[in-house]
Amino acid sequence: MNKDYYKVLGVGEDASDAAVKLAYRKLAKKYHPDKNKGDSQAETRFKEIGEAFAVLSDAKKRQQYDTMRKYGCSAGPGGTRGGAQGMPFDFSQMGDFGDIFGSGGFSFDDLFGAQRDTREDRLEQLEIPFGIAAHGGAVQVNVSQEEDCRACHGTGARDGVGVSTCPQCHGSGMKSAPAGGFAFNRPCPLCCGRGSIIEQPCPVCHGGGTVNGERTVTVNVPAGTTDGQKIRIPGAGRGRKRAGDLYLQVKVQEDRFFRMDGYDVHCTVPINFAQAALGSHIRVRTLDGFVKLAIPPGTQSGTRFRVRGKGVARRNGTRGNQYISVQVTVPQRMTDEQQQALAQYARLAGMRH
Repeated sequence: MNKDYYKVLGVGEDASDAAVKLAYRKLAKKYHPDKNKGDSQAETRFKEIGEAFAVLSDAKKRQQYDTMRKYGCSAGPGGTRGGAQGMPFDFSQMGDFGDIFGSGGFSFDDLFGAQRDTREDRLEQLEIPFGIAAHGGAVQVNVSQEEDCRACHGTGARDGVGVSTCPQCHGSGMKSAPAGGFAFNRPCPLCCGRGSIIEQPCPVCHGGGTVNGERTVTVNVPAGTTDGQKIRIPGAGRGRKRAGDLYLQVKVQEDRFFRMDGYDVHCTVPINFAQAALGSHIRVRTLDGFVKLAIPPGTQSGTRFRVRGKGVARRNGTRGNQYISVQVTVPQRMTDEQQQALAQYARLAGMRH
């Protein structure tokens, strides 16, 4: 019986691990034998659900399963081809995946290595100023990429020297290989899936057909970007014909004044004893300039004030708030007049010094 594990669990091929687990729990609860005593169909369904979850919840097995669905396999000569071009596979007779890719004498790389999709995602770090993280903006990033070798125009052969058809696969790039009672279409081991043989490799790319290049891309950083957040640049990863994606993990440079917490920003402002005791108005820097903040008489050190709408912009157009903490400072130096005035205050307050 042909099975599609994604359909068994009712999830898409791009479903996350959490989505797979959630779907399994719901279905397992619904078809559990304890709740369906005497129902053979429910019991069969429960086993299928467990079988599907065992594969899709394991990263390695899921990758192998996805690759086999993509490239196809057959149950021996004359069998029905499965995978991307045909019906889903029946893995019920395959046992543990390790049995197929181990005891049969073939490894996963042997069967699919040369033909495997060369897409490869990359992860790099991007350090941005605090202002760009808060307001958003565009930054220029230099990214490396594979490009066709100019010396051989991407053929991999020395300029002026041709290539010949592979004598083993006759130009198809694929050969049939038995494994565990199944027949797999695998890349030709002689030409590595190219379908052709390079007589004299290019001295620049050494037969690879590509060289490392570099290009500059513009990255649009959204407002409110925080440390550890990832920005995806499609097609900027590795791969010749179909490049993967580049993920930039953001590192926000520290600011001497501001600290970002989600869509809110925080800062600390020093005030002197007189401003705290008598009250005052001070100018405080925000992301948009300066605002005037009223300090009530008797303000204590550590008191926090809120200025609405002076934080980071949200996608819906609203903004977070700015929180200002005041810190009462003690002067290190005072004039004689200031010392006398403070001493007079101490006497009036009944303080001894």
